[in-house]
Amino acid sequence: MIVSTDIGGTFTDYIIMDSNGLKAFKRLNSKNLEEGIKKEIPHADEFHHGSTVGINALIERKGVDVLLITTKGFGSLYRIGRQNRKEIYSFIPTREKLPVKKVIEVDERISHKGKILKELDENELREKIEKVRCKAAAIVFLHSYANPEHEIKAKKIAEEYIPYVFTSHEVRREIREYERESTTIVEAYIYPIVKKYLDALSQISENFYVMQSNGGKIVPRYLKGINTLMSGPAGGVAASEYFAHLMKLENVITYDMGGTSADIGMIVKGKPLYTSQIDVDGIPIRVTSMDIISIGAGGGSIAWLDDGLSLKVGPQSAGADPGPACYARGGKEFTVTDANFILGILGDEISGVKLDKRLAENAAKRLGDRIGLSPQEISEGVRKIVNNNMALAIKKITLSRGFDPRNFVLLSFGGAGPMHACSLAEMVGIEKIVVPPMAGAFSSLGILLSPLRYDSTITILSDVERGLKLLPSIIDKFRKKVRRIFNNYDLRISLQMRYRGQGHEISVPLCENPQKEFEMLHRNIFGFTMDEEIEIVNIELVATAYKALKIPKVKIGENRIKEKRVYRFEEKIPVYEERRFSECEGPCIIEEDTATVLVEEGWYARKNEYGAILMERIK
Repeated sequence: MIVSTDIGGTFTDYIIMDSNGLKAFKRLNSKNLEEGIKKEIPHADEFHHGSTVGINALIERKGVDVLLITTKGFGSLYRIGRQNRKEIYSFIPTREKLPVKKVIEVDERISHKGKILKELDENELREKIEKVRCKAAAIVFLHSYANPEHEIKAKKIAEEYIPYVFTSHEVRREIREYERESTTIVEAYIYPIVKKYLDALSQISENFYVMQSNGGKIVPRYLKGINTLMSGPAGGVAASEYFAHLMKLENVITYDMGGTSADIGMIVKGKPLYTSQIDVDGIPIRVTSMDIISIGAGGGSIAWLDDGLSLKVGPQSAGADPGPACYARGGKEFTVTDANFILGILGDEISGVKLDKRLAENAAKRLGDRIGLSPQEISEGVRKIVNNNMALAIKKITLSRGFDPRNFVLLSFGGAGPMHACSLAEMVGIEKIVVPPMAGAFSSLGILLSPLRYDSTITILSDVERGLKLLPSIIDKFRKKVRRIFNNYDLRISLQMRYRGQGHEISVPLCENPQKEFEMLHRNIFGFTMDEEIEIVNIELVATAYKALKIPKVKIGENRIKEKRVYRFEEKIPVYEERRFSECEGPCIIEEDTATVLVEEGWYARKNEYGAILMERIK
């Protein structure tokens, strides 16, 4: 039995693969997440998991006390940061607050070329560190990317006094000292929390794999805490990449609407877009991640009125406890789920939770009475606002990157996503929608299908000729590391290149003529090339190992209407069980075990051989 789980804001999603095939279901999150999973799945032959523990610890500031050990004169760098201003005309610029308890400055210095200018004063470090009581330490020396010798020595001393010690050259061996420092501090802050959580889950199976932000899994022993920050959403994009390939779709917008957030990504020419830096709560973190935009728009998102009595939705969420009002678990606030229930889109039960319409209507009335709207009107208003918020996010991730959303297919999943897909597609001009099988647990399916992956990024800051000469030894060292993790793998090498003097790089796949390829990419992206020397800044190495897992095909039976339900207080429309559905013209509703699909008027839906529901605009 192979099990894959993904923790969302409201539900934990389960995929089970055994001799009977694939099975998907959802369970409300318990207060102790790991105990809830172990109760549901006490043992498995393989266990695959996507975690939100790391990002929650960072956002909620529930990590451990961190000691920062850095080069003398740079102890305030973590507070100063960059000169970027989010509010350009504000007299008091906001600064991200890195979670540092104590700072130690050490007299040492290495040049940007790796030459030791001032030896590390080990006695000074020992004297200072003896007086500090912290659970984790982040060691960040100024030019350790060029020569990590001092960080290695400092780590040996720090480990005598501190349980968890992290060096910047091990976490992210790159230039740009502030981003390297913020990333190392975050790793020190969240890793002990992530490790404790994963240690508890490791009892489920000896073959335990954790999903990373980069779209691949790894065993906990080699996992970095920062690589779990976009763990769940990355599973959704990984599953979307698989289905895009299966259904021969080149350009796809991935749209995952769960209980607390909507996560939107892109697949272009069959491949997901990546980024080398994510920002969490204003903190820049250098980590290879699938390029995903997350907004506070989920089924549990709370509707509220601002000071001017304008209706707003999110980002606050009712979560699993107490949950939406209709869950009858003590929730009083009106949510998106309550709105969909009142309008007849949801039935009386979702994922084992019985819904109470009276409680939903009471919550709608309390909110609507303040602005003179009926429960139906406030429900329609909430849907329009949350749809508009998500449409803006789709436009942001596409148009800002130079893509037209009208040229893409919308792949909609998550427990709430397929209820909003038609409206959302109409707002951004998309003509085709795919709702995959097991849509409400699709991210968990992606975690199961994704490969094992191990990454490394190393700064060399060199001209192209010298950089290519350094490459063989760098590759050899990387291969030795990878062999400890898995045997058979594919290796992908990219050179992050720029014109000398630029502050940004372009990722160029290793090829026969990297300079020519760089100039072509630079012209495509920026419209010009420069008469400047080209240099290699970083070398990025990615090892991936795939498992041969396949989605079984399904038999498509005849349509059989389960019931007719009053929709938007007007006509009754047909409701189908997904297993007894083949095709229909909207409006209609299709219910499966993990999600509900709304086919709106003007759309035609049919099921394909993989169990996906394909929807197209009727011309």
